[in-house]
Order: sequence, then structure tokens, then C-alpha cells
Amino acid sequence: MAKKNKKQELKREIIGITLIGFSLLYILSLFTYSAMDPPTSTLNESINNFVGIIGAYLSYVSLFLFGNIALMIPIVLIYVAVLLILNKINYNFRKIISFIILIFSTSIILHFNEIFLHPKFKWGGVIVNFLADKMQLLFGNVGSYIILILLMIISIISIVNVLFKNIFQKIYKILKRIIAGLFLNLISFIKKIFKSKKENKKSKKASSQKNSITNQRKKKKSKKLKKQIEYFQVKKKKNNKNKKDSNKKNEQNPKISKESQLELEFDDYDSILPPIEILNYLEKENVRENVDELKYKLEDALDEFGIEGKVVNVEVGPMASLYEVDVKKGTKVRKITSLDKDLSLMLSKSNIRIIAPLPHKGTVGFEIPNKHRQFVSLRELIETDKYQESEANLSVAFGKTMNGDSLVIDISQMPHLLISGATNSGKSIGIHAIIMSLLYKYSYKEVKFLMIDPKRLEFPHYNGLPHLLSEVIVDPKEANNILKWALYEMEKRYEKLSSNGYRNIQTYHEKEENSDDMPYIVIVVDEMADLIMNSGQDLEHSIIRLAQMSRAVGIHLILATQRPSVDIITGTIKANFPSRIAYKTATKNNSRIILDDSGAENLLGKGDFLYRSIDGELIRGQGALVTVEEIRKTVDYLKNIEIKEDDFQKVFEEEKEVTVEMDNKDELYPEVLRIVYNNLVNGKDYVSISYLQRKLSIGYNRAARIVDTLAEDGIVDTQNVSNKGRPILVDEKTLEDYIDK
Repeated sequence: MAKKNKKQELKREIIGITLIGFSLLYILSLFTYSAMDPPTSTLNESINNFVGIIGAYLSYVSLFLFGNIALMIPIVLIYVAVLLILNKINYNFRKIISFIILIFSTSIILHFNEIFLHPKFKWGGVIVNFLADKMQLLFGNVGSYIILILLMIISIISIVNVLFKNIFQKIYKILKRIIAGLFLNLISFIKKIFKSKKENKKSKKASSQKNSITNQRKKKKSKKLKKQIEYFQVKKKKNNKNKKDSNKKNEQNPKISKESQLELEFDDYDSILPPIEILNYLEKENVRENVDELKYKLEDALDEFGIEGKVVNVEVGPMASLYEVDVKKGTKVRKITSLDKDLSLMLSKSNIRIIAPLPHKGTVGFEIPNKHRQFVSLRELIETDKYQESEANLSVAFGKTMNGDSLVIDISQMPHLLISGATNSGKSIGIHAIIMSLLYKYSYKEVKFLMIDPKRLEFPHYNGLPHLLSEVIVDPKEANNILKWALYEMEKRYEKLSSNGYRNIQTYHEKEENSDDMPYIVIVVDEMADLIMNSGQDLEHSIIRLAQMSRAVGIHLILATQRPSVDIITGTIKANFPSRIAYKTATKNNSRIILDDSGAENLLGKGDFLYRSIDGELIRGQGALVTVEEIRKTVDYLKNIEIKEDDFQKVFEEEKEVTVEMDNKDELYPEVLRIVYNNLVNGKDYVSISYLQRKLSIGYNRAARIVDTLAEDGIVDTQNVSNKGRPILVDEKTLEDYIDK
């Protein structure tokens, strides 16, 4: 492959050098043309042309056919040769035709005015002369000039890719500034004249007093000037420092609206849902994207790479705009998708994402970042009719899509969500937006939360929330126990639904009048990678089992990770998490791990996300912004509401303790308790290791550990009293209560 490329480069250089040599000889033959040389004259035996008889014939034929244009031919050949040598030649048919039209239009105008560039050949050329005569015959002198000037303007626009509209706009702005400046100067000049006249009148009336007053004023003014100079010098330094600091920061940062920054005081807490006034609006810049200019630039850029296409639709989103391009039939998709970096360079835009083809359309989408990004507040999403009128079981106002519509998702239909993204991509704020959306729509009796945060930074703000079943869990071992409880709760709910003949939790809520004993449970896990590394396969198995079975009973998982690697997001986890959200990733490979597709590496960060829905559709949007202050105020409000007796919370506390106790015991321990109970019923008040071995088909060591556990719980004696085994120390009723727990 390398040898082949080297041969092609060598071939191009040979052709380029040959063209340069030929062009130099061509120029020399044109400028040493003589009418005494053949073929115009055969009288002179010696040849005046420096390139000999070939140069004499070449210069005559060129000048005879093309006239003034002949002088342009060697210059064009040298330009082409340089491009060949540098390997930058690009055949653009439109630009070539435009250049030819420009040259001929200019030559015909020169011919009309009898201007000839060659000093020894006073004729415009056969082709130019023919075209000029025909134009004068058909359109006359004035009409021919108008047509030729129009052709020249159109050719220049086509070659340079500059719109005259933009030029006129710039000229208009410059003239407007100049006129405004002159007008202001004129007004200030007139004011100065009037002031000087008034001062002259006053000076005539009180000349003696003026001298003493002016002296005093001069002293005062000098002091004031010194102070003002010092003040403005300090202020200028501060302004310069502030400018430098602001330049260092990213200009496009969200700003909270001043109107919404009000200190709210609540006299009563009657509503169990927090008031929406707690949340803030964001300041919106009243700017429009110049999509028309970028549309033409995109078409020209595609044309440069040999792709014919026309922009048929533009959707302006909060962070980027989607340009739909209808490409010529037969264009390969692979050819288009490989142009993202090249288009970014040509359009001076970073992170261009290409969707080829657009779903359900026969066009290609180009997502180009906006010059001015519009951030989205949670308040404006919650106030939308789409969220307020949503009848979904767990509605979440997550963000805005490319066309500016609100993205409202239903967690109960997902049924679980996997979130991933690099540092500072907006992943944590996205999780807060989900939690806050649920808090503003559902009461503590409808939705319960379990939050696991190994970092100890994101979720502690929610401690004390009535929706929380437990304080935010930060210990990996405790997290493992809480997931074990979730599995126990799942099994218990399945038994209850099946015994009552209900298919899922939705049917249970519709049929049962008092359904508070089965609220929705949302388990939010931040930094899943850290948990799995510390807890191992045990925790992963709990997550997978919950993901596979818990949807029907209203238990839903939201997992977030900063490290989307194959050993963390395994195939089994991905199979059970069809709904996924990816924020900006470091590499294309990371994007494929999360979404099974590339694209997340081209996102802009700061809440820009790609959402793969349960039906496989990929949606891009800007996530809602939630501040720590908003979270704190919301939690403070919910802490102060009147909380009625929560039976489910009590049951959770009891079952959690039992689950934690059982977690340290053998999985056959409940079965062993039943065996001990049956022994008591049958009149046998003892149990031995060998008896458990036979009953449970297990080894000696395991059976011995189980008997020791029974002894620790005070069910059997610590030592064998006889060859029969260890005596049972509890009665039947005590053992029944233990089994029920």
C-alpha cells in the first residue's frame, strides 16, 4: 500500500514539473511573438521567437484563437501544476465552468472597448470575436454589457462562495455606525457652542469675581482630577482583570433569572407536593441562529467532497440544529458518515454529528452546534402541559429534544434506566432532574426511594426526605443488604399479586381501594462501577435479578456509572436495561458500550445527551438543570409537611433487620428451621450434624456451620449431650414465630 502511494506521488510530481516547464516555455513564446515569424511570414529566414519555430506556431495559434485569454492559459497551468505537486487538486465542475465564463465575459468586454493586452497582437481572437459579434447582434451594446456584468457577478459568487447579502449587510452596518457617529459629534459640537456663548455673557457681567472663583475652582479641579485619575486607573485594572477572568471561563454558562431568585417563606405546609415557585427560571438570550448562511455553507462543503445535496429542512434545538439534506440518489452512506471531521474544519464548528439516514426519512441529518446554546430549567419543563397532563405512572421531565419539544419519559415503562457519561458531562444533574421530577408529581405514599451513593457527595442532600425508605446508603456492604431486601420485597409482592389474581402493580392499584402497602420503589445507584468492584458478583447478581423480574411489581432501577467499560456494563446488564442515556463520552468505543452505537463522543457536554428509548429510537436533547439550592429548598419544604402514619415504612424497618440478619446465614437456614420444627412436632427434641447431612444432601463442614448458627441463635445447645446430637432449647411456638419472621 505504501509503495503504491509513493508511485502515485511520484507520478503527480512528474506531471506537475512537466506542466510548469511547458508553461514557462509557453509564456516565453507568447511574449517573444513576432509577425515576421511563420506562419504569418516566410520572408525572414531567422526565427525571432525564443522558443523557435514551435514557439512561433504555438503563440500564433493561441493568440489567433483566444486573443487576451491566451495570456491566462500558462498561469492556469502553473496553478494546476502546483496543486498536483502538493496533492491538493480537487475537481469541482461548477467552479471550473464559472471560471471559464468569467474569463470569456472579461475578454468580450475588453474586445468591445478595443483593449488588447498583448503589445504585438491587436486582436481579440476568433472565438471571442465571434461571441462578441453575435451578442451585439442579438442584445445590442447596452444589453450585452448588462448580461456580461451579470455573468461576471454570478461567476465570482460561485467561485468565492460569498453571498452579496452578507457583504451588503456589513456595508450597511459600517455606514450606520459612521452616520450615527457623525450625528452625535454634530450634536456635541452644537452644545459646546451654546455653552461657550453663555459662559462669555457671564464673564462680562462679573469679571472681578470670576478671577477669584476660577482660581479656587482650578485648585479644586486639580485635586478632583488627581482623585479621578487614580480612581479610573484602579477601575481600569479591575475591569481588565475581570475581563481576563471571564475569558478564562466558558462564556456559555447558564444564568438563573433574577425574577425567580426570590426568598420564599411558607406559613403553612398544607400541600404534600412542593410548590413550583421553589424552582428557578433561567435567563434566555433573545438571539437567533443564522441558519440560512450555514445552510448554504453546508451545501457548498458537501459539494467540495463530490456529494450533491440540498438542505430541505432545519430544526433549531437548544444546543444544536438539525439540517436535513436530500442527497443525490446513488450516494453511498459510508462516504457521508466519514466526513464529520472534514466538515467541522470547513464550517469552523466542533462536534458535528452525522445521522445517515434519518429514521423514517430518506434524508441525511447533520447536527451542527449552535453559536448560542439555550440551557433548560426544570421549572419550565414541569410547567408544560405535556408533563402536567401526563397519565404515566412515573412521569419524568428530563429535557428538551432537537426540535424544542419537552422530553417526558415514563420510568414504569422503561422499566429500568442506565446512565453513563464522562466527568462534567451533566450525568449527576440528570439524575437529580429525575428525582426532582418525581418529587414534584408524586407524594411520599405513592413513590419511595432507595439511594446508594458510594461517593457520599451527590445524594446526602435528600436525607430526611419522607420519600426515602432509608437514609442515603454510602457503605457498599449496606448497599448489598438493601438490594437483598429489594429482592425479598419483590418475591413478597409477587406472592401477594398471584394470590389475589392481579397481573401487575397497575391492576392492583386500580382494583384495591387501599393500595398504600405497595408503592412504587425507585432504586437510584450512583457510581455502579465502584460498588461492583467493592462488592463483587454478589451485588451484580442482585441487580440482574431485580432488572429481570421487578418491573411488574413496581420496583425500578436507575444505575449511573462514569466508567462505561465491558467488565462493568456486561452483556447481561445491557440486555435487561433497554433504556439508556449517554452524556458526552471520551471515546467512540465508550459510546458503543452504552448505546450500541457511536455518537456520544460528539456531544457538547453540560447536559447534552443521547437517549435510547425502549423501542430502539435514538433521541438527542438538552437535559434540565437543577441546582443544589433548589434541591435543598425542596427537601426542606417536604421535611416540614405533616406526615401521616406510614405503615409501609414500619414494615420496611422490620423486614430490613431480618433481611440483614438472614444475609449472614446460610441460604438453607430457613429450611433447617423447618426441619427442627418438624422434629419437635414429632417428639424429637434433638438435632445432629449427620441428620442435616442426610436431609439436605450437603457436606459435613456446611452442616456443622449451620448447627453452630442454630446454637448462636439459642435454638440448640452449644454441645452434644448424647450420641443423638444437640438438644433443642426452644418450644414449638417460639420456633413458629422465628420461621414467620
